[in-house]
Amino acid sequence: MRKSILILIIPLVYLISTSGKYEENLASQDLKARLNDYEKIMDRYFRGNPRESALALINSSVREYNGWLETAKNELDAEREKLTKEFKQVAPLKIQIDALDEKLTRIPDPTDEKAVKAYNAEMEKRTALANKYNNLVTEYQEHESTFNSSVVRFNSEKEERKKKMDAQKAQTMEAIKAIDQWFMEKKDQAFFLDLNNIYGDLIQERNRTGSFSMDEYIDRLRALRHELGTYATTKQNKEEYGFIIVPLTLGNNIECFYLVDTGASLVTITPELVKILGLSENVGQEIEISLAGGIVARGREITIPQMSVLGKTAQDVPAVVLQSSLVGVDGLLGRSFLKQFIVSIDDAKQPKLMLEYRVN
Repeated sequence: MRKSILILIIPLVYLISTSGKYEENLASQDLKARLNDYEKIMDRYFRGNPRESALALINSSVREYNGWLETAKNELDAEREKLTKEFKQVAPLKIQIDALDEKLTRIPDPTDEKAVKAYNAEMEKRTALANKYNNLVTEYQEHESTFNSSVVRFNSEKEERKKKMDAQKAQTMEAIKAIDQWFMEKKDQAFFLDLNNIYGDLIQERNRTGSFSMDEYIDRLRALRHELGTYATTKQNKEEYGFIIVPLTLGNNIECFYLVDTGASLVTITPELVKILGLSENVGQEIEISLAGGIVARGREITIPQMSVLGKTAQDVPAVVLQSSLVGVDGLLGRSFLKQFIVSIDDAKQPKLMLEYRVN
């Protein structure tokens, strides 16, 4: 599968090598544009369940079409039923007129006054029925013409509405396909990595220079990281057998989200967080770490000075530097941290993970 990597717009070298107000303003402008791009990505792929929202839009469009179709058909059926009743009134009159016409073919003897009188009465009856019949037929034909026009309008509007619905459905399905393709190509991971790199670079630069000019951007990046962690947590909580993700603090104020992995022998930490914590010089030799399911990974060992989870803190936690593959999640909360506590997990409660200090 072709890998797609987001290209950094603001190289670290540029950020730490420029000086003066003009260069700082340029860096600020580039950062603002970069963060605006991040916001667009968040809106398109993460906020408000975009895939589910797109599917909901299709379903809403189909329901709207079916609702209109049912209403329009009911109105046509009512018109058709009315026409049928009118026709039922006309048909018996035609039968009666035909029967009278048959009788009136037998012309009476002109000298038979009684027969002539009866014949004339039948003729008058026939004339009255014919007038009534013609009036009903005229009215029926007018209603029939109106009904036929309604049918034509219905078919035309149905075709137009269906065409519009199908076009919207096709467009929305293309959007869903693009979303799926974006995740399938792991662009979400590239985005998360890119965001973390910039976040780490800015914090490292602030620590190096003592300048707080970039704090606005650091705060925005921190907020985006928190949003992605919440996104990952919510997504897993919806799964029947989803992972348990917990908020975690590294050091005094670096907020993270970690996946609870009782099968991992060590806690993991990303290279970006190592840089943020200023621990790059403390990275040791490469070691193996066992993960859940018997998976073995390799990374460089390190000791995390302080970790806090759900109000419980551990010092000098053995860890290994590994890149996270789950967007919004910064690492695995393995046994090197968990063994220092009494751990219980209850899926029916929030938080699902509960920690108690061991009493020696």
